[in-house]
Amino acid sequence: MAERGAPPAVRALLLERAAWAYASERQRYQIEAERALEEAGRALEESSGEPNPGWALRVDRLEPQIMTGRCWVALNRPVKAVAVLEDALSEYEDTHARDKSLHTTWLSEAYLDAIA
Repeated sequence: MAERGAPPAVRALLLERAAWAYASERQRYQIEAERALEEAGRALEESSGEPNPGWALRVDRLEPQIMTGRCWVALNRPVKAVAVLEDALSEYEDTHARDKSLHTTWLSEAYLDAIA
């Protein structure tokens, strides 16, 4: 799906975006979304030895968790989304207030969907 020769963060970012695209299509591509998220997580565990480009530096170990939660929200799986987003956000630094706020909106959406 994502080029094997690309730096790990780049592959992870591409796979996360593929997962989001699949999740946006709701149940039709749930399996593909899950597979892309798993591959993104594995990509970040690899070390290619080459540096990641500057535009991919923000892709860290929490990024796939956040995207997983976001995809679960889109796939109407709020309970799964709440669990993964709460876990990721508990480790998210307050120094990244803008991103943390954005990610918290997905958690809020998951809560609302769970009680609806």
